[in-house]
Amino acid sequence: MSDPAVHPVRPVRSPVAVGGVGGSGTRAVAEILRATGVDTGPDLNRSGDNLWFTLLFSRPRWLRGMLHGDRAPVGPGLDLFVRAMEGRLDPGPADLLHLGRATADVFRHGHNDRGDGRGTWALDRARSLLREGRRPRTAPRGWGWKEPATYLLLEALVRDLVDLRYVHVLRHGLDAALGPNTQHVETFAPLFGISADPSPRSALRYWLAANEHTERAAAELGERALVLRFEDLCSRPREEVDRLLAFLRIDAEAPERERLSRIPVAPPSIGRHRDTDLSVFDPRDVERVRALGFAVGPSRRRRRPRVRFSSALSAGSPTLSVAICTFDGERYLSAQLASIAAQRVSPNELVACDDGSTDGTLDLLRRFAADAPYPVRILEGSGRRLGPAANFGRAIEASTQEVIVLSDQDDEWRPDRLERTHDAFAEDDALALLCSDADLIDETSASLGEGLWDALATGRDRQRFEAGDPADRVQVLSERNLMTGATMAVRSAYRDLILPIPPGWVHDAWIGLLLAATARVRLIPEPLVRYRVHGEQQIGLGTPPPPARTAVIGRARHALRRMTRPERAELEREARAFGDARDRLAERAGRHPVPASALALLRDKAEHFGARARMAEGRGRWRAVRSELTAGRYHRFSRGWASAVKDLLLLDRYGTP
Repeated sequence: MSDPAVHPVRPVRSPVAVGGVGGSGTRAVAEILRATGVDTGPDLNRSGDNLWFTLLFSRPRWLRGMLHGDRAPVGPGLDLFVRAMEGRLDPGPADLLHLGRATADVFRHGHNDRGDGRGTWALDRARSLLREGRRPRTAPRGWGWKEPATYLLLEALVRDLVDLRYVHVLRHGLDAALGPNTQHVETFAPLFGISADPSPRSALRYWLAANEHTERAAAELGERALVLRFEDLCSRPREEVDRLLAFLRIDAEAPERERLSRIPVAPPSIGRHRDTDLSVFDPRDVERVRALGFAVGPSRRRRRPRVRFSSALSAGSPTLSVAICTFDGERYLSAQLASIAAQRVSPNELVACDDGSTDGTLDLLRRFAADAPYPVRILEGSGRRLGPAANFGRAIEASTQEVIVLSDQDDEWRPDRLERTHDAFAEDDALALLCSDADLIDETSASLGEGLWDALATGRDRQRFEAGDPADRVQVLSERNLMTGATMAVRSAYRDLILPIPPGWVHDAWIGLLLAATARVRLIPEPLVRYRVHGEQQIGLGTPPPPARTAVIGRARHALRRMTRPERAELEREARAFGDARDRLAERAGRHPVPASALALLRDKAEHFGARARMAEGRGRWRAVRSELTAGRYHRFSRGWASAVKDLLLLDRYGTP
């Protein structure tokens, strides 16, 4: 164990850590923390794991030595991590040496025994830590992190972080052992002398050993440790959220508590062991689960049948339209329609808008309509192609139900997408827009092993969005679009605000920006869609994201191309686009109120881009650059001094279109 006298760690505010066995529900608790204003770090994956912590501590080779007596490395890494999380990192030689060793370890071997994280992943995390760890942060309710493997380090954390508060998320062991998440078993089970075989039997033994280890380590924390049962968090969220807030010493008004209690949602996998032959487990291990207070036995209720809105849901439930747009989508459309047909809850209608397909797309839609148990309306093209944005506008306009769920033609939906969408809108009457993460798949429907949000590196911007007021959210979305149309669901009451979609906008960016300025928007980290990446996409990723640039020469060439790329026409389009957004919000403010600060931001951004677009004319360019710098708009809306120098010298006159 590290010596606190040698490596003192005194956080400015008491940190909170969240851990548990993989698949226990730690993601929901982390989402609650972020929603309260707790800063869980700027570099997160789609599960909310703090990737700085993963880089420094979730390393099998290092953990094996640490758990077998070599405790010295914990202190230096923990000191480095704390200073980075508090935004006061000023790395010295010892810090850089320690970070370099961790990065080299993960670069060569990965952060688990599957080898995930090898290569540039580790370099990206190290760069992120060195860059973001220097920036002061002002989280209103402190800071913390979520990483399931935190429980392995509790003994060291207790000694070195004297103010630490730890939340351990505990899920029914039999359900956890039957889950698909076998990574923790394969990586961490050998630390307890258990086989890495990802069978339910080994998974349950690992679950028992991990939680018994945590119980012993948490005893030193006393009242600074809290165990949350995932099943209780889902079945009585208000009570458990109140327990969590009291544990964290966070005062929250009733509306905030109610909002936080809507975050945990029970997955269909709760209680799955009741429908499983328990002979796959060692009977002695099953008894150990029962001794921990978990009910074990066959289901006393019938398996949940497929739900139909017409009979199973209450009359007050929001009704759903699925709006799918197609164009020559024959290759992938069958898989998407099959995933819609396999939903656990069915929509009230499906509206398909085709943009002039010349392949078998329309035939596929007609065959689907003939067998669907709900109305399917097919709107064919009129001879002139509309493009994706206008075609989605037509589909939204034609949808008749209370909530409109958008669908691309080439993805696949998770079976509970409509169920989760329905529940979210039913629980929150003020919710206007729901977006989720997505798993990336290739042309053969094979997983690419990455989520859409991770591929687009949206973690820091999502945190800014979720923590901000309407003006802050507009600022974030005016810099980059965080919302993918294939994962969107929109309340139809806002149709008059978002339609028509003006030229120059992609439909999801337009919808997200306007609704974030006027209404409640929710981003959920669960991947409810399997997002297909292929070369025929009209919009989207198109191809798997390229690896990060690591060569100095490559970065220099990229910077030179960016500085000399002609962009005056693009700036003019941007000015017009943000002006359109500002005008639309101002026109509809009577029905959809929008803060004056959000309108002012859009006005300033449109004026800034317009001013930059006109600088190519040469008249008064120096005065215009000085004016925009004085107003601070180069740094708010462009790339600061780099854009100012480009405009001043008109470097893009040498670029090639």
